[in-house]
Amino acid sequence: MWRLVRTILFVHWNAEEAAELVKPLQRRWQVDIESEDGAAVWRKVKETDPRTVVISLDRQPSHGRHTALSIRSRDFPLIFVGGEPDQVQDLRREIPEAVFTSHEELSKVLGGLG
Repeated sequence: MWRLVRTILFVHWNAEEAAELVKPLQRRWQVDIESEDGAAVWRKVKETDPRTVVISLDRQPSHGRHTALSIRSRDFPLIFVGGEPDQVQDLRREIPEAVFTSHEELSKVLGGLG
Protein backbone atom coordinates (compact mmCIF):
# COMPACT_ATOMS: atom_id res chain seq x y z
CA MET A 1 0.00 0.00 0.00
CA TRP A 2 2.70 2.53 0.99
CA ARG A 3 5.86 3.05 -0.97
CA LEU A 4 9.27 2.04 0.29
CA VAL A 5 10.43 4.52 2.90
CA ARG A 6 13.46 6.44 1.64
CA THR A 7 13.11 10.08 2.66
CA ILE A 8 11.57 10.86 6.01
CA LEU A 9 10.39 14.30 7.06
CA PHE A 10 10.89 14.56 10.82
CA VAL A 11 8.97 17.35 12.54
CA HIS A 12 10.06 18.49 15.98
CA TRP A 13 9.78 22.00 17.38
CA ASN A 14 13.41 22.29 18.51
CA ALA A 15 16.18 22.00 15.90
CA GLU A 16 18.93 20.82 18.27
CA GLU A 17 16.77 18.12 19.82
CA ALA A 18 15.56 17.04 16.39
CA ALA A 19 19.13 16.62 15.17
CA GLU A 20 19.82 14.26 18.08
CA LEU A 21 16.55 12.34 17.70
CA VAL A 22 17.14 11.55 14.02
CA LYS A 23 20.68 10.22 14.38
CA PRO A 24 19.57 6.57 14.69
CA LEU A 25 17.33 7.00 11.63
CA GLN A 26 20.06 8.51 9.49
CA ARG A 27 21.97 5.24 9.49
CA ARG A 28 19.28 3.76 7.27
CA TRP A 29 17.30 6.60 5.65
CA GLN A 30 17.66 10.12 4.42
CA VAL A 31 15.96 12.36 6.97
CA ASP A 32 14.90 15.96 6.49
CA ILE A 33 14.11 17.96 9.61
CA GLU A 34 11.55 20.71 9.98
CA SER A 35 11.47 22.60 13.26
CA GLU A 36 10.10 26.01 12.39
CA ASP A 37 6.34 25.86 11.96
CA GLY A 38 3.45 23.97 10.44
CA ALA A 39 3.35 26.15 7.33
CA ALA A 40 6.97 25.23 6.63
CA VAL A 41 6.04 21.54 7.00
CA TRP A 42 3.17 21.94 4.56
CA ARG A 43 5.46 23.65 2.00
CA LYS A 44 8.17 21.01 2.43
CA VAL A 45 5.64 18.20 1.97
CA LYS A 46 4.36 19.83 -1.20
CA GLU A 47 7.86 20.47 -2.59
CA THR A 48 9.67 17.26 -1.63
CA ASP A 49 6.94 14.58 -1.55
CA PRO A 50 8.42 12.67 1.42
CA ARG A 51 7.82 8.96 1.77
CA THR A 52 6.59 9.45 5.32
CA VAL A 53 6.20 12.23 7.87
CA VAL A 54 7.10 11.69 11.51
CA ILE A 55 5.75 14.25 13.96
CA SER A 56 7.20 14.40 17.44
CA LEU A 57 4.70 15.09 20.19
CA ASP A 58 7.39 15.79 22.78
CA ARG A 59 7.18 19.57 22.31
CA GLN A 60 4.15 21.63 21.41
CA PRO A 61 1.80 18.71 20.71
CA SER A 62 -0.94 21.11 19.64
CA HIS A 63 1.36 22.28 16.82
CA GLY A 64 1.92 18.65 15.85
CA ARG A 65 -1.82 18.01 15.80
CA HIS A 66 -2.54 21.07 13.68
CA THR A 67 0.30 20.23 11.29
CA ALA A 68 -0.91 16.65 10.92
CA LEU A 69 -4.45 17.77 10.15
CA SER A 70 -3.15 20.08 7.40
CA ILE A 71 -1.17 17.33 5.61
CA ARG A 72 -3.11 14.15 6.42
CA SER A 73 -4.81 13.83 3.04
CA ARG A 74 -1.47 13.32 1.28
CA ASP A 75 -0.40 9.86 0.10
CA PHE A 76 2.16 8.85 2.74
CA PRO A 77 2.12 7.30 6.19
CA LEU A 78 1.81 9.74 9.06
CA ILE A 79 3.64 8.68 12.22
CA PHE A 80 3.45 10.31 15.64
CA VAL A 81 6.29 9.66 18.06
CA GLY A 82 6.48 10.35 21.79
CA GLY A 83 4.02 12.49 23.67
CA GLU A 84 1.95 12.20 26.83
CA PRO A 85 -0.48 9.25 26.94
CA ASP A 86 -3.62 11.43 27.20
CA GLN A 87 -2.58 13.52 24.18
CA VAL A 88 -1.74 10.40 22.21
CA GLN A 89 -5.12 8.88 23.05
CA ASP A 90 -6.95 12.00 21.85
CA LEU A 91 -4.97 12.04 18.60
CA ARG A 92 -5.64 8.32 18.01
CA ARG A 93 -9.35 9.13 18.01
CA GLU A 94 -8.96 12.20 15.82
CA ILE A 95 -6.47 10.77 13.29
CA PRO A 96 -7.09 7.00 13.36
CA GLU A 97 -5.09 6.31 10.18
CA ALA A 98 -1.86 7.52 11.80
CA VAL A 99 0.72 5.26 13.41
CA PHE A 100 1.75 5.99 17.01
CA THR A 101 5.03 4.82 18.47
CA SER A 102 7.86 5.63 20.84
CA HIS A 103 11.25 7.00 19.86
CA GLU A 104 12.77 3.64 20.79
CA GLU A 105 10.48 1.76 18.38
CA LEU A 106 10.50 4.30 15.53
CA SER A 107 13.20 2.60 13.43
CA LYS A 108 11.36 -0.70 13.67
CA VAL A 109 8.07 0.92 12.63
CA LEU A 110 9.71 2.69 9.69
CA GLY A 111 11.40 -0.54 8.61
CA GLY A 112 8.03 -2.27 8.56
CA LEU A 113 6.53 0.26 6.13
CA GLY A 114 8.65 -0.60 3.12
